[in-house]
Amino acid sequence: MASYFDRFNAALPPKYELVHEIGTGGMGIVFLARDSALDRYVAIKLLRPEIATADAKEGFIAEAQLLAKLVHPNVVPVHDVGESGGFAYYVMDYVQGETLQQRLARKPMSNNEAMMQLFRENAVTLVGESEVVTHRPGRNRGGSTDMGDLSQIMPVIHPYTGAATGAGHSSDYVVEDYEQAVVNSAKAMAMTVIDLLFGDGDKAKEVLDQSPPAMTKAQYLALQNSHLSEELYEGR
Repeated sequence: MASYFDRFNAALPPKYELVHEIGTGGMGIVFLARDSALDRYVAIKLLRPEIATADAKEGFIAEAQLLAKLVHPNVVPVHDVGESGGFAYYVMDYVQGETLQQRLARKPMSNNEAMMQLFRENAVTLVGESEVVTHRPGRNRGGSTDMGDLSQIMPVIHPYTGAATGAGHSSDYVVEDYEQAVVNSAKAMAMTVIDLLFGDGDKAKEVLDQSPPAMTKAQYLALQNSHLSEELYEGR
């Protein structure tokens, strides 16, 4: 069976030719492509075929139409949107830069190793050694999370559990194991908090003493404020 790449490439209008995959996420796959009509490279976002229901396609196209109305230095311009051969896609500027994996390699998310070990021990107590996996400290598998920000100013961990089936954000995404998703997760977190606070918080104090933050609160707020701007948009 032909890959998404081959089938999508064949379905696109002739002026677009896919070069390679740039990245993938829960909702879409982004490809580098050549626009022969304008003699330039573009990025094409494809709605993942396995979640491409009629409602999903409608929302995806509405997203592209909304983005196309925005003009801002931090918003990638959208130039085209369409559906061809069952594939829904839209075309954007290709912006060169580091990948998500390269960005993560610089550790914007830092899991505290001592706290990770405490949490792991508690998780093993609840579900067994074979059911617990420890990833490298810089790995982040979260969706919408501020833990990367918090890890710059205080020790944090970002554990997660696999208790659902289906593609993320899709209509078939279902929590199959409620006890694992909700009860065991809460127990493991509560047990870890108790371990940290037991005996006048000795373990928590140890973690704080051995984990100097990358930034002070003032430095972090100054960094975030440096990215803020205020602009007035007039609707048409």
